[in-house]
Amino acid sequence: MNRFKLNALAAMTATLGLMGYANADTAPQQLVDKLSTLKVNYKILDNRAAEHGVDCAKLGADWASCNKVMITLTNTGDQITGQDWAIYFHSIRQILTVDNSQFKITHLTGDLHKIEPTEKFAGFPANQVVEIPITGEYWQLFATDFMPRWYATSGNAKPKVLKNTDTEDINEYLTQFTGDNWQRTKDDNNVLMTPESRFVKNAAVKTLAAADLRGQIIPTPLEVKIDQQDVDLSKGVALDLSALPQSGAEAVQQRFELLGLTLNSAGFPIKTAIQPADFKGDLALSGAYQLKIGEQGAQVIGFDPAGVFYGLQSILSLVPTDGSKNIATLDAQDAPRFEYRGVFLDVGRNFKTKALGNTTHTIMVLINGGVIIYSHMLANGKQPSDLRQKPALQYFSFHTL
Repeated sequence: MNRFKLNALAAMTATLGLMGYANADTAPQQLVDKLSTLKVNYKILDNRAAEHGVDCAKLGADWASCNKVMITLTNTGDQITGQDWAIYFHSIRQILTVDNSQFKITHLTGDLHKIEPTEKFAGFPANQVVEIPITGEYWQLFATDFMPRWYATSGNAKPKVLKNTDTEDINEYLTQFTGDNWQRTKDDNNVLMTPESRFVKNAAVKTLAAADLRGQIIPTPLEVKIDQQDVDLSKGVALDLSALPQSGAEAVQQRFELLGLTLNSAGFPIKTAIQPADFKGDLALSGAYQLKIGEQGAQVIGFDPAGVFYGLQSILSLVPTDGSKNIATLDAQDAPRFEYRGVFLDVGRNFKTKALGNTTHTIMVLINGGVIIYSHMLANGKQPSDLRQKPALQYFSFHTL
């Protein structure tokens, strides 16, 4: 009997030990899950704190200028306890003080910061609001100064973005500025833009007549001569894309179809060729093209395939947005003004979705490159493996859209 009790006790002890081990592994994830439900809110209290009794210089603020912000974390669920956690967020301003002894904020790199509990942390009470007053350097005058997508971590748990910050709608986590907090100084002459003031400002903007847009290519080529005749593309286009690689030809075909221009062997003929000897002086460089649109057809001559591609894009830019398929006859020639022009997509701070990255990549490839997707995702300088597998995603250059 005693032996049975001892064996049962040993088995129970082992089981409890295993349960404890399992709970030790799952507890951090449960904590992260709970932290991700906290509702974040920013509220600017004073953008000119130095004028209202705060010794910004003593706090180390450059220009002796600082601002006061209230961060609130609202817990709408059960109480959240535990000391082993951190919430990461981005602040464009150096944080000088944290006026809640339960928390500390550490600057990590760039504008990345983290909030951690101190030994005085009493938890996030159920259905209550916790306030964290902070003082930051300089001022924060724009809603976009407050970045979205805070995320919580604990131990080896999988980090999670705080739900109400996972948005492009800044109003989800930012209280509208009040008083004169939108002014950097009391003598600031900027006009606060409201729906009413924007209406007044935009009332002076006149929509250009369709006739004024005829033959206009964006960006404007170096030389353009617009003729009086138009050509009708409503019966489609017959594209000769032999001067382009297959990927470029497919991209051009997709663009024509996207604008409602069908591919038709009996349609308006558009021919392409690469003839670098036709380009002299400043026009003799990659991306240069000559475009001639006549009543019987169009021809694009490129310095190289990039030039052909850009010339075709210029034809597309002539197509009206009102559904009409008439474009002006003209002669144009153009070449890149800059060695590099690009689009910069920062996905490291705002955690843009993979879908957005793929879409951006597709669009940039469509226009023969033209993007730097700057991840800076990892502080150690490494890039995620799936990004390294897409070298085209990391560096492109382009001239025209």
